[in-house]
Amino acid sequence: MQQAAKEFRESADSVISATLTDDETSASVGVISSKECPECKGVMRVRQGGLRDNGRRTFYWQCTDRPGVCPTVKLDPERDKATVIRREDPNLDLPTQERRAIWEQKEVLVETATRLRKGLGEDDKEVICPHHLMPLKLLPRQNADGRLLLTYEYVCLGVDPEGRACNYKVPLETFPQVSEALRRREGQGIIRE
Repeated sequence: MQQAAKEFRESADSVISATLTDDETSASVGVISSKECPECKGVMRVRQGGLRDNGRRTFYWQCTDRPGVCPTVKLDPERDKATVIRREDPNLDLPTQERRAIWEQKEVLVETATRLRKGLGEDDKEVICPHHLMPLKLLPRQNADGRLLLTYEYVCLGVDPEGRACNYKVPLETFPQVSEALRRREGQGIIRE
């Protein structure tokens, strides 16, 4: 914690306050802090859904102790008018259409997939299982088709007291998530500075 605070202070000139957008929220899925479930008092984490007709992604809080049983709580980054303090990042700071055009270029997709695959089996110390409090591992999803999005996920390898494997997972479903996974591992996201 002290090391992180020191690094943050040393890079203060490149730190910005950014509006919490859909892409900012998506980049932090699996990392964003938890909230208490109003039903069972368990741990809730931010999840992301599909795209709406207006092109915006849906987000919600879901209980990790009893998913599907406890109610979800809607999260709308635009309506909440929140900000996040972070380092400058072209993967989140460039205009949306410009960065998406870069992310979807064929050579960028190939390079990104290659970089992401190099991290298979590694722990991500910032994506933590709320039950076992251990880092999740980047692994291929079962029955994935090999395309960059929807092929990888973070998985907990913990085991419960009855000997069952933990089922907590964080799928990588968006370019902001992939970019942040690369930034955490290599220091740079999809669009290199």
